[in-house]
Amino acid sequence: AKVGVFVNTPYEELMKTVEEYRLDMVQLHGDESAFFCDKVANYVTVIKAFRLSENDPLDWITRPYHDSCDMFMFDTMGAGYGGTGKKFDWNVLRQTSLDKLFFLSGGIEPGDEEKLKAFENDEAGKKLFSVDINSRFEITAGVKDMEKVAEFVKNLRSNN
Repeated sequence: AKVGVFVNTPYEELMKTVEEYRLDMVQLHGDESAFFCDKVANYVTVIKAFRLSENDPLDWITRPYHDSCDMFMFDTMGAGYGGTGKKFDWNVLRQTSLDKLFFLSGGIEPGDEEKLKAFENDEAGKKLFSVDINSRFEITAGVKDMEKVAEFVKNLRSNN
């Protein structure tokens, strides 16, 4: 699937990019409203990212977006938008009644495979759709080391 990543992009510009690049999904990482997400969702799958700190009331924050987004993404709160490389506390998801597919982000790195498998088998992980890996998988900024990624996926799929 082709996914575009956007932060507070005006609707017309976002839709032009969706059409021009024939995107299948968009990740919205800014302060987009539920209304904005709903408009975009009429044309493409919407993944709304939420930057969270450990005490944020997840159910309350995501509730307005439940019907307007196809999936959610959870990441660690940082000074700006996008990856911080800081670990996201997955326990936050254990304290919620979330019933929506989600991406797990926030400092996921080589060596986290067993923790991810355990989380996926936990009640909180039942709606886990995908993981967003961090810069520790990169050769240079923005360029993934495909050997590291392949090893990570192989380890995730293994039964031991």
